[in-house]
Amino acid sequence: MNKKQMIQLSLIIILLLTSCKGNKEEASIINKEAISSLENGENILIAYFSKAENSSSEEGIDALTSPSATTGGNPMDGNVQLLVQTAKEMTGGQVFSIKTVEKYPVSYEETSNQAREEQKNGSRPELASHLDNMDNYDIVILVYPNWWGTLPQAVFTFLEEYDFSGKTVLPLCTHEGSGVGNSIKDITSLCPNSVLSKELAVKGSSTAQSQEQVKEWLADLGFTEEVN
Repeated sequence: MNKKQMIQLSLIIILLLTSCKGNKEEASIINKEAISSLENGENILIAYFSKAENSSSEEGIDALTSPSATTGGNPMDGNVQLLVQTAKEMTGGQVFSIKTVEKYPVSYEETSNQAREEQKNGSRPELASHLDNMDNYDIVILVYPNWWGTLPQAVFTFLEEYDFSGKTVLPLCTHEGSGVGNSIKDITSLCPNSVLSKELAVKGSSTAQSQEQVKEWLADLGFTEEVN
């Protein structure tokens, strides 16, 4: 049995524990062992949605290789990219930016209003970026801002586009006081056959100082900086 098969087997065991026994402590231990057995980040995907990379004024950013670390003037601009950069440094994971066909307004207020309407209507914004190798990943670090109490609707589109069965999902969220909101519940609903690991919510205004917090969160889940 090769390393990838061993990881997949561990994830299946987690699913059995969480669905049949509900034993979160045992599942956490096995999850940590599965993560710490990775020698590099090839099986780890860091998928993220950022307003900064989905606004008309932010075109030209090479989000696949070097996410912007500019905080900008709006509460959510650049915060997600900062978290992604730390996660990549810690795990060596492959970075993927969730991008929409239709760009959001530059104005934070206008984007907020549009996001609220999308949520009310249950919209699924069309994505401009797609993965053709999702099967290669066993662990998905999902980085996103809290928009109106949950995931941006584009992240709903992303999670519905792929099969997350047997994968471990690590939610990493930015917010301005409401934490993860209902996003964990929604991720669970959208990915019923995946393993949802311990989440981390980082306040947007503190993102620039959150590097150690993110590293500690990942270390608690079994990652080490030697991975990359």
